[in-house]
Amino acid sequence: MAAAVRRLAEADETGSLPDPVRIWWEAQLLARRDRRRRLARQLIMVQWAATVAAGAAGAGILWMNWLGVHDVLRQSIAFAPWVCSGMVLTALALRLVFGE
Repeated sequence: MAAAVRRLAEADETGSLPDPVRIWWEAQLLARRDRRRRLARQLIMVQWAATVAAGAAGAGILWMNWLGVHDVLRQSIAFAPWVCSGMVLTALALRLVFGE
């Protein structure tokens, strides 16, 4: 918006003002761009909040089922990567659910 005002001030010094329709049109474009930026910032904040919520939910599920997970991991160490992969996939799935 400041750049458009600067251009208008420079045009005023030369003595020729741009078409009022063009000034209005540029103002509308700049307002739309600013609105999109504000909305994008809000969406990014919501996505980060969804990521934190998904991580907390995954940690909560792990904590509630820790005895079962611990027993399975203790029985077979070869099974541990599968359990860890499942926890990561669960966290990612929760992120997708909460992110939408």
